[in-house]
Amino acid sequence: MIQHPSLQDRLLALPDLGDPYADERAAVERLLALAPTEAVRDAARRRALRFVDHVRGTDAGWLSAQSLLASFPLASAEGVALLRLAEALLRVPDPETQTWLIAEKLASFRDARAGGGDALVQRV
Repeated sequence: MIQHPSLQDRLLALPDLGDPYADERAAVERLLALAPTEAVRDAARRRALRFVDHVRGTDAGWLSAQSLLASFPLASAEGVALLRLAEALLRVPDPETQTWLIAEKLASFRDARAGGGDALVQRV
């Protein structure tokens, strides 16, 4: 049997957010002191730009965003369905649930568009 933590245990595990009535200026100063230095921000920016350049330079194949948008424009039902699926996948915590969500969405789309020659399921 799975043991779930009690409400008291969960409340004790919450982070201490400090005094809610603390001076706002002091709170902002503390946050600014925690901000990364200019050197750290520059290093992060350079690393991100290297990553972006690498991704842009790599052939993504037929599953690239550009390819999908060319095949299924956002003005079509298929394009809207893909956009909704992409947004939903961003909120899914694990690969098993992602697989289940994709299968469910494709099945419902297939059922709604049954018989259509250009249905998303038939084209993918």
